[in-house]
Amino acid sequence: MPILVEAQMIEILDMLGNEFDSHAFIFAFMRRFPREYTHGLYNYVNSDDPIRQFHAEIGKMLKSRDDLEALGKISSDNVRGMHSANEKWRKI
Repeated sequence: MPILVEAQMIEILDMLGNEFDSHAFIFAFMRRFPREYTHGLYNYVNSDDPIRQFHAEIGKMLKSRDDLEALGKISSDNVRGMHSANEKWRKI
């Protein structure tokens, strides 16, 4: 089962500006689709770090999209309230 169906992806992307980072996408995902986020996270419950593993999968999902361009790494607050590196994206 995909993390998000296409309609949900588009809805989240529509909530974000032309440029955003993976953390912003994750926060929007959590706010708009909390049940789907929780179910997705639970799939990694046996991982050493379920949050990190799940968020890496979200990053891969963003990377696979033809309507997004990766702009390089930036640092911003993650869900744990700590600054960490993540990808910056531009809608194309």
